[in-house]
Amino acid sequence: MFWRFIFLIVYLAFFLVRSHFGIKFQNTEEPKDHLKDLNLAIQREGKISMSLRSILSLVMLLSIVIYVISPSWLQVFTLSFPLWLRLTGLALSLATLPLLYWSHRALGRQYSPDLDLKEGHKLITRGPYSIIRHPMYTILIAFMISISLFSASTLILVPHMAALLLLLLRLDKEEAMLIEKFGADYREYMLKTGRLLPKFN
Repeated sequence: MFWRFIFLIVYLAFFLVRSHFGIKFQNTEEPKDHLKDLNLAIQREGKISMSLRSILSLVMLLSIVIYVISPSWLQVFTLSFPLWLRLTGLALSLATLPLLYWSHRALGRQYSPDLDLKEGHKLITRGPYSIIRHPMYTILIAFMISISLFSASTLILVPHMAALLLLLLRLDKEEAMLIEKFGADYREYMLKTGRLLPKFN
């Protein structure tokens, strides 16, 4: 019961941070052709990738609901993780929350869940973006790994690891989009920063 309750609280907190910034900056956007933007995002990412992400989102939501409700047959999916590993996962998941807030705040209105460029899109190099080009990806990866650890359930682990893989496969496409948009400025930015972790040289 304890782990399921903490899982729900942490997941809701993560969702609320992302929703807060998504709604906040969506309300400041000028009216635009959303269908055109969606079509461009599909072209950049690919229909198969976007379809898989949509399906996985539904599977993840269903797995979360089942895990929280915890029917008797859920024991079949239980993993024998040691307590220290589950506590490590919990600590890591909690650490992602302020980092998520920081990254969203730095990114501001440039944020989009899809491969989308805003009107007057700017290259953000402040906050966490001064040392990592894609801190949001880093945080999502850490979050998906951490909740998989402390939930200790294949019901959570499998769909989240599949989502993590899709996220990594999308990264090259996002970088290509940004190189096309910002050209030499982005290439120079790449020399100074790490993709998912700080660059030490």
